[in-house]
Amino acid sequence: MKHAARIAALAERLDATFLVSGLPNIRYLSGFSGSSAFIVVRPDGSATFITDGRYGEMAEGLVADLPDADLVVYTSGLWDTLRAALEGSTSVSLEAGTATWDFVRTFASNIGIETIPTTGVVEGGNDLENQATIELEFSVGAEPVRILIEVNDKLRQVASYPDTVDEPAAHAG
Repeated sequence: MKHAARIAALAERLDATFLVSGLPNIRYLSGFSGSSAFIVVRPDGSATFITDGRYGEMAEGLVADLPDADLVVYTSGLWDTLRAALEGSTSVSLEAGTATWDFVRTFASNIGIETIPTTGVVEGGNDLENQATIELEFSVGAEPVRILIEVNDKLRQVASYPDTVDEPAAHAG
């Protein structure tokens, strides 16, 4: 699957363990669409996917497709969970564009290893800038569920997509 290849490609570009915390990057690397997750990616290609108990079942299916990844589902103690996932690392790169100052300070005091602010590490291997969103507006009396089904049917008619392109998805919301 392309997610395993994406994580492997990211690992090849790393000099230090990397904590992916930005949800768009997590989705790109794993397909995860929840609101709480981290991925620890190591230069050796191994990874640890971390999420809270709400998303354990969803994450199991995604991580099963990632051959060098472990899943950790925590119900309390995020800092203990991150500390265990980073054991053996002397430093960790953090996504400077998504990690808040409060997170970085709390991370440093709880984990106790050197943090390295980084930018563009995941983006260097993907094309997030070329993503698109289409919003549909419906007339009064339209049946949005039927229209969503029709849109999904049309999207399924595309025979294949390039390896660098995610299959499009339509969502109501």
